[in-house]
Amino acid sequence: MLLESPLELLGSQTPTHQLVAPDVDFSDVAAVLDIADGLGIELDEYQHDHLTHGLGRRFTDSGSRWAAYEVAIELARQNGKSVIFELRALAGLFVFREELIVYSAHKGETAMQAYNRMVGYVTSDPELRREVWKMPAANGKEAIILKTPRPGKQDDFIQVLKFRTRTAGGGRGLTGDCVIIDEVQDATDDHLAALMPALAARSMTGDPQIWYGGSAGNRKSTVLGRLVTRTEKELERRAKGQPAAERRLVMTRFAADLDVDDPADPRVWAKVNPAYNRRISPDYIQTEYTAMNAALDPTRFAAERLGVGDYPRTEGEDWVIPRRRFEAAEDLKSTTVGAVAFAVEVRMDRSATSISAAGFRQDGRKHLEAIDEDEGVTWAVTELVRLTTKHDNIGVAIDPGGPANVLIGPLRNAGVPMIMLKTADVTTAWGKLYDGFMGDQPNIRHRGGLVLTAAVAAAQTRPLQGSVTLKRATPENSSSLIAAAWAAHALDLAAKPAGVSRVGSPNADRAAAAQRRRPRQGGFDPRSSQF
Repeated sequence: MLLESPLELLGSQTPTHQLVAPDVDFSDVAAVLDIADGLGIELDEYQHDHLTHGLGRRFTDSGSRWAAYEVAIELARQNGKSVIFELRALAGLFVFREELIVYSAHKGETAMQAYNRMVGYVTSDPELRREVWKMPAANGKEAIILKTPRPGKQDDFIQVLKFRTRTAGGGRGLTGDCVIIDEVQDATDDHLAALMPALAARSMTGDPQIWYGGSAGNRKSTVLGRLVTRTEKELERRAKGQPAAERRLVMTRFAADLDVDDPADPRVWAKVNPAYNRRISPDYIQTEYTAMNAALDPTRFAAERLGVGDYPRTEGEDWVIPRRRFEAAEDLKSTTVGAVAFAVEVRMDRSATSISAAGFRQDGRKHLEAIDEDEGVTWAVTELVRLTTKHDNIGVAIDPGGPANVLIGPLRNAGVPMIMLKTADVTTAWGKLYDGFMGDQPNIRHRGGLVLTAAVAAAQTRPLQGSVTLKRATPENSSSLIAAAWAAHALDLAAKPAGVSRVGSPNADRAAAAQRRRPRQGGFDPRSSQF
């Protein structure tokens, strides 16, 4: 099938991830639309939708309040986040009559640009300009102040929009109604701690909100990383039909999934850049792709243009298999009886390959092991020949829809028996593995070891066809756990009693390979393996 021409594509207006507040009776977005119309600003569909959800209100005994306390958006640069913030600030000032709005940015240049744009808007609209007392531009004092005197005090004006560069102390002592945190990927916990009291003081008598926005973050992006984690967990809860836990968080994300999205595909560029072919030209993104050498290493391009973040674990965040459960299942003397299942998994960028095994123990529980993990891919063929020749086994589980499919041909040529997983197996395998650790009587044991433990600590999950499975494109290598999940599931797929072997037909090459154990050069811990 021919790909659509980049010139025929338009940026998608549908977020890849969207979390909305469940308790909304109506939206105050009309106020923003009136200001946008007056200023000649035409909103993109996604901007309109994000503002609609962010300005949703719920009825209370005393009137109405914002349904969302936190409103966040994450997408690549030059897609129009700033317009959302500017209209929210202007509506807060001129329509919602909020007393203090703080617009904060990580860089002074960004804060100044926001100040200059909003001054330009106000100056261009006579109705807005008539309400303004002054717009000081002194360094660190940038603000838009309305002619709204405090009762009984003619020269004490109470409606102010302030622009601030973030510092650890910038924001302390401010009592406000709305805080906007631009460039949230650079915000730290110290910054947030300095700004949040500005809202806390209004939480009883006022109706505060905090708006975040930025592009994909990195390992220092603790604030944005926590928002992403909370959003993903809440979306998983709701997909399972569970009651909402995050009732006052709204988040819109445009982020590629490198487990399924090709960074070189213009359709992916359009999917996560709503301004694609509207305000961002396809040629410009192609230039970015080339300049960042993305054909060899797409990491930087994926972060800058495709919204693929690399976030730290938040303090107290547990492993995908809770650490206490994983550690409780460790048995240094655990071993298998009868035939085992092997499995192989390859990193999305093919930088490393992992081989794991699963088998049944004498007591009927499943036993997991990380056998080998090393750089590159092709070495795995020789190692799997050795393993399947030397040990009773039911074959090598492999996901033909994943990056390990590059091994299918060489393994078939070498006579290695394989178990081809289907899409349903990919989600089922993870669910059964998780349940095996979490049940009232856990039925999985392992020998621990550095490789498997590190894989569990690094692993993340992602939604797939209404369910959840392990994510391949993780910052650290979690492939050994993925392979272990495949191997454990393959035992059930085989439906053969322990001890029944499906070893491939030996030949001279296989017999020779069986005698050569490849030198370990990766992160392998030889104390953890019986193979």
